[in-house]
Amino acid sequence: MPQTTSSPPAIDFRAVTKAYAEGSSSRPVLVDVDLTVRAGEFVAVVGASGSGKSTLLNLAAGIDLPTAGDVALAGNTINHLSERGRTLLRRSRVGFVFQFFNLIPSLTVRDNLLLPLELCGVRRAEALERVQEALKAVGLDDRAFSYPDALSGGEQQRVAVGRAVVHRPAVVLADEPTGNLDAAAGENVLRLMRALTTRYGSSILMATHSRDAAHSADRVVSVLDGSITEAGA
Repeated sequence: MPQTTSSPPAIDFRAVTKAYAEGSSSRPVLVDVDLTVRAGEFVAVVGASGSGKSTLLNLAAGIDLPTAGDVALAGNTINHLSERGRTLLRRSRVGFVFQFFNLIPSLTVRDNLLLPLELCGVRRAEALERVQEALKAVGLDDRAFSYPDALSGGEQQRVAVGRAVVHRPAVVLADEPTGNLDAAAGENVLRLMRALTTRYGSSILMATHSRDAAHSADRVVSVLDGSITEAGA
C-alpha cells in the first residue's frame, strides 16, 4: 500500500500533453493529463490499444518528453534534465518489466540480474548478495547459472521481475507484464511484483489490457481520448 510519509510522489504528471508529428500536422496522444503515483502505490493503467498507455510509461521513464507540461520522477522533473541526466536517473531509479521478458540470451540468469547493479556502480560483493536475494525471492535461486532459453515463459518473467527490482528502484514500470503468460503464471508474476516492490518501497505503474491484472492494483486509471480518468480501486 502507498506510504503515508512526506516522501515526494513516485511519479507526478502535471498538465502533460504529448503529440507526435505526422507530416505537417501533429497527432495528440495525451492531452492535459494530471496523474500522481504515490510512494509505494501500485497503479494500473487500462485502455484500448493505441490509447496512450505505453506513451504514459515512456514519459514516466524519460524515454519520451512531453510536448507540454512537466513529468517528475521521485522528485526530479525529468523533462528539465539533459539526456544524460535522464539516462542516469532512469538507470538508478526505474525498473522495467516488459511483455516479452527482454532478457539477454547470452547471459546467465545471474548475470542478467547483475547487469543493472554493475551499471549503477554497486560493488561486486554486494551485487552478488542482492542477486542471490532476488533470485531466492522469485523462487529461482537454483537456476542462477541457467540461460534464459532453458526457462519457461513464467520463469523468464520471474527473472525479469527480479531484474527490475534488484537495484531497488523508486518505480517499476510494467508494460503488459502478464500478456505473454497463462493465467496461473500471470497471477504468480503479479504477486511477486507486489511482494518485492513492497519489500523495497518501490511504486508500480502498470499498463495492461487484462482486467484480472488491473484488479491486483491499489488504483486503476483509464486512458480514453487522451485523458485520464479514475476507474476505481
